[in-house]
Amino acid sequence: MPLLPPPGSTAQRTRRLAARIDGSTDARIDRLVGIIEQQGKQMAELASHVGLLVQAVALLLGEEAGAPVQDEGAEPERVDLDGNPY
Repeated sequence: MPLLPPPGSTAQRTRRLAARIDGSTDARIDRLVGIIEQQGKQMAELASHVGLLVQAVALLLGEEAGAPVQDEGAEPERVDLDGNPY
């Protein structure tokens, strides 16, 4: 039978404290990983919104400049170098 230190010994308290610290460290890491994943999803969603805003602004600026706005999927008008359709 191995010799164990008395219940209140420094070695036993140190082991219990180390086990508690390991557990709390793991929990903190898990919590931080979860937060980082959530922020990544939020950033992806925000990037999507920014892309839509950029498209809208480009469309509005094109309309203000007098550039014709084409429907999505429509074939662009074919013109020669002078701008004459063919």
